[in-house]
Amino acid sequence: NLEAPILLSLAVVPGMLERGRGHVVNIASGAGKVGVAYGTSYCASKHGLVGFTHALRAEYDRSPVGFSVVCPGFVTDDGMYDRWAQHGIHAPRIAGTSKPEKVASVVVDCIRKDRSEVIVNTPPVRPLVVLANMFPSITPKLLRRFGYTGTFEKVIAAGIQ
Repeated sequence: NLEAPILLSLAVVPGMLERGRGHVVNIASGAGKVGVAYGTSYCASKHGLVGFTHALRAEYDRSPVGFSVVCPGFVTDDGMYDRWAQHGIHAPRIAGTSKPEKVASVVVDCIRKDRSEVIVNTPPVRPLVVLANMFPSITPKLLRRFGYTGTFEKVIAAGIQ
């Protein structure tokens, strides 16, 4: 979740600089913006990827290479969330889900518009992310209240990742 995107980004940037164009888009997660219970390693790696991408953006600010990070919430149809859904574990209602095509569309938009960061989730999630980052001490209460903690408790109890 962290080491591979770092190594790949650092491998492709010199060629992009040489060509005078390019854009790196890293896929993090909503868990890269807010730490969730029972997801410590995952959250740490995704927070790291968000920070890494922003640092590259700052470092190469005057270059023709762009950097973006996309932070999707629960993505349906494949991957981690699909494994959860197969076990009857679903996203909190407030979080909703996104289709892979929506995430792909956001990636293209990031490249076209040189966007630094996009959270792909339902509208109510964005203010929750802001609140959680402004007032980290309330984050555990917010996450429990809106069902995130319960979702991750179910994942742990089911023994899936």
